[in-house]
Formats: sequence, C-alpha cells, structure tokens
Amino acid sequence: MLITIRFLCPPLCPPEVYLHKTKDMQSFILKNPKAEQETAIRLDAHHPNFPGRRFRYGTGKSILPALWDENTKLPTKEKKLIKEYEKHIPTIANDLENITRKLNDISLAVENFFTVAEIEKTKITTDTLKNYLDEQFRKKVTPVIQLKKENLNEYLSRYIKELEAGIRLNNGNHFVEGSIKNYKTFQAQFDLYQKDNGKMSFEDITIDFYNSFIRFLNGKKYRTNTVGKHIARAKAIMRAALSEGLHTNTDFERKEFKIFQVATDEIYLDEKELKTIEKVNLSEKPHLELYRDIFLIGCYTAQRISDYNKISPHNIITLKTGGKAISLHQKKQKEIVIIPIKKELEAILKKYDYSPPRVQDQKLNENIKTICKIAKINTPTEIEEIIGGKKVKTVMPKYAMVASHTARRTGATLMYNAGIPTIAIMKITGHKKESTFLKYIKVTKEETAEKLSAHEYFN
Repeated sequence: MLITIRFLCPPLCPPEVYLHKTKDMQSFILKNPKAEQETAIRLDAHHPNFPGRRFRYGTGKSILPALWDENTKLPTKEKKLIKEYEKHIPTIANDLENITRKLNDISLAVENFFTVAEIEKTKITTDTLKNYLDEQFRKKVTPVIQLKKENLNEYLSRYIKELEAGIRLNNGNHFVEGSIKNYKTFQAQFDLYQKDNGKMSFEDITIDFYNSFIRFLNGKKYRTNTVGKHIARAKAIMRAALSEGLHTNTDFERKEFKIFQVATDEIYLDEKELKTIEKVNLSEKPHLELYRDIFLIGCYTAQRISDYNKISPHNIITLKTGGKAISLHQKKQKEIVIIPIKKELEAILKKYDYSPPRVQDQKLNENIKTICKIAKINTPTEIEEIIGGKKVKTVMPKYAMVASHTARRTGATLMYNAGIPTIAIMKITGHKKESTFLKYIKVTKEETAEKLSAHEYFN
C-alpha cells in the first residue's frame, strides 16, 4: 500500500510532530570509529519494542573515520578537509556525496516506516523494520538467463576485462595494476600450456592438471614463487567461476592443490653501503645521478616505487613538532602513511623542488646496478633458490642483486636496526601484521646478536 507522507498524520496532529519524533529515533554510527582505514556505517534505530531498545542495520557504505562528522552523524562537508584528501583520492568529494545520499534515503525510509506503523497501529519489531529496509535497499536482481555457459577460456578473458574496468573489486577497492598484470601473465602461460595439452575446460582442472602445469612451468626454469603465483591465479579463477554457477568442480580446493611460496634471499644495503652510494661521484653521468637520487628516496621513505614516484609539494606536510613529513596514499594497501623527512631526504627533495622526476621501475632496476657497481658494492653474496623445481645456489657480487625494491627493504631494515619500534615502522611501510613485517626485513643473526649484546641482560 502506497501512502504519501504528507497525509500520514491524523487531523489533530501536525505532520512536523511525527517527523521530529521519528528523526530522534535513529542516527548513523561507525562500526569502528578508531579505525585507520575505511569502516562500515550502520543505522542505529531506537524503539521500546527492540531488544535493548535498539536496532543496528548495515547501510552497505563505509568511510574513513577522519571524514565522518560526529555532530551531524554524516560524512563531513568541511571543504578544507575534503580538498586535502582529494590530493590522494581524486573522487573523494563524489564518494562522500554518494554516501550522504544513500544515508538520507535510508533515514527517510525509517521515518516512513515508524510513521505508517503508528498510524496503522501495526506492531513495530526489529524483524518488521529489517524486512522493510531489505525490500527498499536490498532488492533481489533477477538473474539473466544464459543461453550458453561460458567455457573456462572465455570466462578467464571476461574476468580480466572486468578487473581492468573496475567491475570486479578487491575488498571494495579496484585491483592494482600489478595484480591485473599477474592475471594477464597467467593467461599467457595457460594459453601456451593448452597449445601442447589441448583446450582445458572447468572440469579438466584436477590434481592431474595441477601436477602437469607445475611440470610445464618448471620446464621454463621459473622460480618457486613464480610457479606459486600462477597456481594462485588458477585457484582464484576457479573459485570465482564456481561461485557464479559455471561449474561444480572442487578439485582445486583439495589440500594437494597447494600454492608454493618460499622465503627469498632478497638483500638490503647496510648503513655503510648506503653512505657509499650517497657519496659516489656521478657528476660525469648526470642520468645516473638522477637514478641514484630516486633510489635513495625509496630508501629514506621505505615505500614502493609506485608510491614515492608520485611525491609532489602537495604531499609535504608540517607536523606539530615543526618537522616536515610526506603524506602518501599507498596504491597497493590503500593506506595513507606519513613519513618523517630526515635531513638526507630533505636535501634530495629540495634539489628537485619537492617534485622528483618519475622513473620507470625497469629503468631504475637497470641503472641502480650500474651505480652500485661504480660504488664498489661488490661483496660476494650467495643466494639459494629453487628454479625449475631444483635447488640452485649462486654466488654473485652484491651490486648485481640490487633492484628498485631493495630500497624499500633497506629503509625498513635500517629503521629496525636503529631501534625504532616495529609497530611504528609498520605505520610507515603499511604492513598489517608484525609476523609479515619481520619476514620482510633482512636482519642477519650476527646483527641480531650485536644488538642483543648491548642489552642490560647480557651486561
């Protein structure tokens, strides 16, 4: 039954009385007001009939607590704050407007529910309110009847296109460029595998396929973690297709269909080596001087190149202590991190007017090896890897192992060795778990012993 809101009050009661009353019976709250990332927004409705006199309902929207106005119980309208976040999230103004619009719609629906219930003398319960809101905001979409089910390869192609278009999301966020690239690489290798083994269907992804595909990848002399990534992509595709009703094969969920991952022997640079790189004379090779500076920015910020590549004057903030810091919105972790600027970093940033040139990851990888070779970072270094399914030990000069990501690992490890608390470093690197962070940094047993030897327990 449709009822127009202006006719809902009895003749003796002005409409504004009901409107005011129903507004007081609801508000919106954050699931975790102290969260450092987006948290869910919930409806908080009150009524004597509700257990505990209250009812919570998910709005389907989430927000950064910093952008929530506790006075209005709605997204902030503070222009200065929104403008600051636009530096990192260009769509933030539209995002907040969409959230506000949805919350207003829910609020009006609740007002309508309470008013109609009072007039029609219907019983108000949490179930009746939930059912009413579900009807309004969680309407079931009638599935489109598929005349022909997609096969595995067709689905894989569509899956990747939807990743690129932002239709498929990762915990509510767009997949980053690197993740999409991983799926494309998997598709390329899967296509090559099918040239020798015939077209595969969903039903063909069995333990036999798993073993055969690993042998195929090992034949290409891929490292264990690379093989593991391809297996992970295969499982993700099969899991998504299963949830969409395209097959019933669950072999990929068996424990034998496991993802390989081993700790890598990636290196970091110690304080002495870093100082050597800082001081090496590159005046006759200005292009190398530029790549040296960019690499050092990575070391001093402990960020990925995709993040420190976008530093500009807008990212520079002043702390309450008076010191300067860099505020960055991490592309992969979707986190805003704030990195204090040490004097060495300040000197480099000033050199480029706080807008260091952007460089390609591949080019930095090539040039930093040359720079480290000139700086004589040539300590013989042994690495042990599993390549093509076989354990391989290699000894090479250290400069040959330095790459763009060495900068981030170096920054995190040097902070740890300097005695900065782990949790504080994680606020800069964006790591969520301490166990993951401790695996990430590279501290030798000897360095750990030296650090412990200064502790009062050993003295």
